[in-house]
Amino acid sequence: MSDQIELVRLLVGDTTKDETDAYLLTDRQIRLLITESGGNTYSAAALCAEALAAKFAADTSASIGDVSVGGGVLYQQYTQLARKLRRQAALRTAAPYAGGLSKSDKRAVEDDDDRVTPSFGRDLHEVSSSANATGWRDTVEEE
Repeated sequence: MSDQIELVRLLVGDTTKDETDAYLLTDRQIRLLITESGGNTYSAAALCAEALAAKFAADTSASIGDVSVGGGVLYQQYTQLARKLRRQAALRTAAPYAGGLSKSDKRAVEDDDDRVTPSFGRDLHEVSSSANATGWRDTVEEE
C-alpha cells in the first residue's frame, strides 16, 4: 500500500514536505481515501484533491515552502485536478466485455429478461424479401 500512497501523492502533487516537515495529507488520510475508493488509485487521488480543495476553500491565503498563494486559487486548482483525476479513473477502470464466447453464456444472456435490448443484431443488413438484392428499383424511369 505504500507504493499506492506514493502514487496518490504524486498524482495530487503532495510530494514535498512543508517547513514543519509535514505533507498536506497524512499517510493515514490517504490510506482512508484509498479504502473509500475501493482501492482505485485515481479515484483516491481525486478524493484527496477534493479534500485539499475543501481545506483551502476556507483559507484566505496559504504558504507552501517559499510560495504564498491565495486560498481561492488553490481551491480552484485542486477542484480542477479532482475533475481531471475522476476522468482518468473512469478511463482506467473501464474493462471490455466479450459476451457469447460459449453457447451456454450466449443462452444465459439471451434468457436474461432484465438485459437491455441490443440496438443491432445479426440480420441488421439483410434485405427484406420485398426488395431485390441490391435494394434498387428494377425499372429506371426515362426522361
